[in-house]
Amino acid sequence: MNDKFFDLKQEKQDRMINASLKIFSRGGYRHASTDEIVKEAGISKGLLFHYFGSKLGLYGFLFDYSARFMLLELSREVKRSETDYFALTKQMEQARMQVMKLYPYMQRFLDVAVKEEHTEAVERIAEKKLDYEDRLRAYSMQADYSIFAPYGDSVRVTKMVRYTIDGLTDEMSERYDFSPEKLFAEICAYLDTLRRMTIKEAQRRKQLRNGGSRVKEMLYTIPLNDAVNAGDECPFCYIERNVEQDLMDFVLGSCASYMESDVREDTDREGFCRTHMKKMFDYGNTLGNGWSLKTYYKKLLSEMDGEFRHFRPQKQSMGDKLRKIAPKNSVADWVQKKESTCYICDRFQKEYERYLDTFFYLYEKDPDFKARIAKSKGFCLHHFGELCSSADTRLSEKEKETFFPEIFEIMQKNMERMSADVDWLIEKFDYQNKDADWKNSKDAIQRGMQNIRGGYPADPVYKMNK
Repeated sequence: MNDKFFDLKQEKQDRMINASLKIFSRGGYRHASTDEIVKEAGISKGLLFHYFGSKLGLYGFLFDYSARFMLLELSREVKRSETDYFALTKQMEQARMQVMKLYPYMQRFLDVAVKEEHTEAVERIAEKKLDYEDRLRAYSMQADYSIFAPYGDSVRVTKMVRYTIDGLTDEMSERYDFSPEKLFAEICAYLDTLRRMTIKEAQRRKQLRNGGSRVKEMLYTIPLNDAVNAGDECPFCYIERNVEQDLMDFVLGSCASYMESDVREDTDREGFCRTHMKKMFDYGNTLGNGWSLKTYYKKLLSEMDGEFRHFRPQKQSMGDKLRKIAPKNSVADWVQKKESTCYICDRFQKEYERYLDTFFYLYEKDPDFKARIAKSKGFCLHHFGELCSSADTRLSEKEKETFFPEIFEIMQKNMERMSADVDWLIEKFDYQNKDADWKNSKDAIQRGMQNIRGGYPADPVYKMNK
């Protein structure tokens, strides 16, 4: 960038910045046109490139300038001592309102930029993006979330607040009488309403817990208790199946989430893994799958066009040839990245983490739950491994001393029981045992497979409830 840009009159600087923010915020780096920017700013393309060198140079400058400007306003408005979530949110929105007065599209640009996927653009802002996100996260972490019920309510409340603010911003920014002050006043009114609703419910839950109420009243405990009580080979397999089917219903079911633009935006970005592609096909909603594929292909083709145009084969050194190290391939990396995400898998993982939190909470706090786990069939090997790994970060050193021996004993008995069932199944094929009782071995194959890898091999296809 040419530093002489800052020698221009402030009005001209802001005009060029605002025009650039507007165009880049519409569709990200790839779809932004410098022709549109100079037209919006009322300047020549030569002048734009004189100061910023290239489209990429302009983009890098904009992110750096916007992040610095936004963080500066936040530092002015947000009190470091503030821990009330809603008061803190108001202060952060006050800062954004001040920014919006000068740069109406700056927040939208930053929101789009942090989700940017164009390789060159991502690399250009990578370091500054991490710093920006870390400092934003620091403000959010000031809040005391303990007022909300644990294991999920705080997450849902923050999402609800974010959706409300984003929705109000989109709605009001289209009005002829729009002003940042009116938007802020409306946001504050909604925040006050949400505060009254959520705090009241959180306090009710807290009173229930403090008054000796059953731990099962807490969020996520009911499904987990149901899973333990089901007598399944693994309660986490049971939960996994239910959550996965709920997500399938959400994406493709009668609620028609696939018709919502925000859902399709997420599915276009994350896609689906091979396993869930098959399950989506089996689900039976042809129209829903059609819509998901339609918009996914549009995004895929757009990304593919950019990847192909910017692709340059990398040379392989003699040393790499001898060591059989393949050169870096940007297209292969892009494909790998596309295959590494799945809308359903990613959302299940978030739910699963909360169930793990709940499991350890109940195991330590609820004697009845602990007793039922001891009498249960145990866990599949897959979820047992994750349980052990999770215990290392979720339990104290003292708690680990008792947890691991207890859970090991449960697992030992589980695997010995399952091995005996498989052994007897095989014995039943001996003519000498043809009249003997099957005992618990009739379904030993599917249960044995589940115990090793998780899931339900014998489950029928999950279909749409039409």
